[in-house]
Amino acid sequence: MNASADSLDLGAVVCTARILPGVAAAKAQGYRFPWLLYYVLLPLIYIPALSAILAGFLISIFHGNVNETPRGIALGLLVFFYALLFWFAYIFPRGDYCVLHERGIRIRVWLKRRILPFSLIASFNVGRVPSKAEIIHRKFTRVLNPEMLPWMEELDGTALTILTTDGKIHVFRTFFTRFNFADLQTLFDEWIRLNPHLVADDDAPNLIK
Repeated sequence: MNASADSLDLGAVVCTARILPGVAAAKAQGYRFPWLLYYVLLPLIYIPALSAILAGFLISIFHGNVNETPRGIALGLLVFFYALLFWFAYIFPRGDYCVLHERGIRIRVWLKRRILPFSLIASFNVGRVPSKAEIIHRKFTRVLNPEMLPWMEELDGTALTILTTDGKIHVFRTFFTRFNFADLQTLFDEWIRLNPHLVADDDAPNLIK
């Protein structure tokens, strides 16, 4: 549901959760060296490498030979993809929000944005269940790189899953690593205060997304 908060009459803002800075979010997601990742590896190695791959792929499709492509075009594509990926990695996530209103909640995490009146929320659950495709992928991971499994499972536990009365399941991945934890504690306390019948559903089955 993506209608505006005004059109749904969610009421006044009760509280908001402040977004975590990039390094703090990376640390909350379990990265061993978040400062190194955020300030060195991502902008100087990962993003340039992926930009070069994307630029080369695009040139190979429309031009055929990367080596014969004019240097200006190649450089322009490289700069374009770098700027795009940098924006997605560093700027776009700053628009995430979690705002509790008197009669509903607004959440945006990465590309997922929802406005949910309390009347539509049946229950919520901390964590998520991997999809069937992810389960298959993890079987290969268990063999090829077993050290990654605990980290992947830990990330599952940082999601927020909301079940609405129409049977839909809304999963906000890495939700609890993106916002200030003290703010989230206050927000959920207020959420329960406004909805005393609503408690975290730890036994909700089949929360597949």
